[in-house]
Amino acid sequence: MALLILIPAAVAAWQVVQKALEPVPPDVLALVATAGGAVVVNLVSALLLSRHRTTAGSIGRAAFLSARNDVLVNVAIIAMGLVTWLTRSGWPDVVLGVVIVAIALHAAWEVWEAAGEERLLAKQLPRA
Repeated sequence: MALLILIPAAVAAWQVVQKALEPVPPDVLALVATAGGAVVVNLVSALLLSRHRTTAGSIGRAAFLSARNDVLVNVAIIAMGLVTWLTRSGWPDVVLGVVIVAIALHAAWEVWEAAGEERLLAKQLPRA
């Protein structure tokens, strides 16, 4: 699961590099409208998954972290859209891209640690 979280992080990192080479501002209205809808959907998902984040193992943790991170990222996208609208610059988009990559890397690390704990516990179980 940690590796699955790294796939969008790698794509985001590639996009950051591309945008940094040519920081054109995105379409703010479309961005904010899409992110606003995504906040609602992902917030409901995160709330539903929150009760399983510590009891369902690494998979439950990964599902919760993905939904939670999507809420955070979409709120940040809305804020970035407002800054972009005020500055008419593409650089807020680049900065947010770096933040998104950092969030994804941190989530992947958390899932990796949870899976490691599960492996250690599994080794301690008696074998049939």
